[in-house]
Amino acid sequence: MDAGLQSGPALGAQAALYLPTYATPKAHGVWLWCLFPTPCVGVVLNKLDYMAGTTQEESTMEPTGNIKLSTSKANASKEFSVKRFALGTLCVLLAMALGACSEESSPSSPSSPGGRDNPIEWDGEGFLVIFDENGGDTPANPQNKIVLPPETTVDALPEPPTREGHNFLGWNMEADGSGMPFTANTPVSEHLRVYAQWELSSSSGLPQLKVSINPSADILTPIIAGTYSERSTTLGVVVSGFANAAEANNARLSVSVTNGLAFTVESNPSGNTQNFNIVVRYDGETAFPPGVATFSLSLIHIPGYEAETRTTTVNIRDGLAAGERAIPLNEDNILSFNSYARTADGLVRHYRLTGDVNLNTSSTNNWTAIGTSAAPFMGSLNGGGHALYGLRISNSSSHQGLFGYIGEGAVIENLGVTDVNVSAGQYTGGLVGWNSGTVQNCYATGVVSSSSDWSYVGGLVGVNGIAGSRVQNSYATTNVTGRRYTGGLVGHNHGTVEHVYATGLVSATSTLNGGYGSSIAYTSVGGLMGGNNGTLRNSLALNSRVNVSYQNGYRACDSYGNNCNYVSTTECATNEVGRVVGSNTATLLNNAAYSGMLNCSGATLSSSTNANSTQGDNRALSALQVAGGFPEALRTTPWAYQPNHLPGLFGQPVLMPAHIQ
Repeated sequence: MDAGLQSGPALGAQAALYLPTYATPKAHGVWLWCLFPTPCVGVVLNKLDYMAGTTQEESTMEPTGNIKLSTSKANASKEFSVKRFALGTLCVLLAMALGACSEESSPSSPSSPGGRDNPIEWDGEGFLVIFDENGGDTPANPQNKIVLPPETTVDALPEPPTREGHNFLGWNMEADGSGMPFTANTPVSEHLRVYAQWELSSSSGLPQLKVSINPSADILTPIIAGTYSERSTTLGVVVSGFANAAEANNARLSVSVTNGLAFTVESNPSGNTQNFNIVVRYDGETAFPPGVATFSLSLIHIPGYEAETRTTTVNIRDGLAAGERAIPLNEDNILSFNSYARTADGLVRHYRLTGDVNLNTSSTNNWTAIGTSAAPFMGSLNGGGHALYGLRISNSSSHQGLFGYIGEGAVIENLGVTDVNVSAGQYTGGLVGWNSGTVQNCYATGVVSSSSDWSYVGGLVGVNGIAGSRVQNSYATTNVTGRRYTGGLVGHNHGTVEHVYATGLVSATSTLNGGYGSSIAYTSVGGLMGGNNGTLRNSLALNSRVNVSYQNGYRACDSYGNNCNYVSTTECATNEVGRVVGSNTATLLNNAAYSGMLNCSGATLSSSTNANSTQGDNRALSALQVAGGFPEALRTTPWAYQPNHLPGLFGQPVLMPAHIQ
């Protein structure tokens, strides 16, 4: 009770109460305004009516001072009037009336609860803001704030409500927390009801919900091609333990913000259980160095229960580094990889094969070479000791193979391409058309050919193109056909080739016509490589034949362009044909060749014993049946060797071809 009312005599003969004016709700049907220090005017009237012992149509009371209260009731006609009560009597009446205030609700509340379905009724000045405790045990203090123009915000937020077992988080425009937060700086231009937001405390003592997370086994990657995408996955969350279906249906799931990921939460309640599906979408650009993304799942809007926040993860391989971050490839996504790896983003990513892959061999073109001279592949591919079967390319374009052009720093390793059939133009290989990076621990089998008059074609690599490029610890059993630089393993070398061998048939045919004075194709053919301007060492040429023939064209010229004799029939050539290398201008070290290697006429190519020449040292058939017939570099890691076999990779020695068994 206000102290002013307890000091009756101090009010004097004129009982005017100079206190703040309060607006009161309807009592008996009309709005009342009074100069009164308490929000209980409606209760005062009830008490006065009772004391008068009558039901009034209209009652007025005019005590000393000008307090006027009016009310009306239906079906009553008797008038009750109190004129100039003595001050002491008035104070007694007021004291009795105020005693009822503890049993009544605060009349400073609006007459309607507000919200979307219950608009706030407010006839006073300014805008009313109601602070709803939203399930709290105690209300905010004060519960309401009035914003009077020209002010546009509340002067301060009230003291927050309390709720057992919960922490107060703040205010929100919506009860479920889905609206905008409300703060002391939020502009107010209409009547508002805002709602307290809660989270369970760590030891609430409330019933515990059971949360079961079904993580996705999918791996998110940047690969996207057409309708195919590896940028999204779905995981499930099951929440059980609700008392009834209504409570389960009201539960919601919140997912923490995680850079690079977007989330969509779908709910599917079933009885007393709530089932959530969380769709996780990766932007394909953000780096995730650990290979996983961790995010939090929080249950909201579940009053009366305790459910701790859980964390879960999704696997992401961003391809921005080799190793664990490399993008996994398999038979399901290999064609999408072929499309994505040729994009600006895909050309710089790193990949790894997780199993053998079979391509559709019913088509003569089932692959588009990755990388061009204008946009080379700059990432890496680690085959993991697996093989890709059935590569098919048939066109007249340059830079053809599984990879058309790989740039400096790019690496292709630990990979086999088997049963290849590649027929293309200049710079063609079974694995790589042009290599400016590193090719290591790789092999190729099948057929490779080039129809270009200026072809650079090899069973594994067309051109090892710069001083820093490398081809090492690799082999090819492919049959190779070209017209200019043609080699069983590499067409032409400008870098380093080491610890390699080749066994396939190598053939070259020149068909340029036109007589003397026209352009002349310079044909250079070798068991391992057509031409060498770099380094070749510790390697073996084990081919059955190296053929060079001329049809209606020029005989091969010497290195000065001389001795070019026109012929009109097919004949075998011996110029610029080598067991190891067709032509050489640089370094050859410790190389050997099968002594029974033949040319197109069936004659033995050479009986050289010079390991540093284009013909290499002799290796007789008997020597190739034992370890001593192979350079030591082909019998140690990463090679697997056993007698009567050729060295192989990934723990698998290779069966001897028929011509050297």
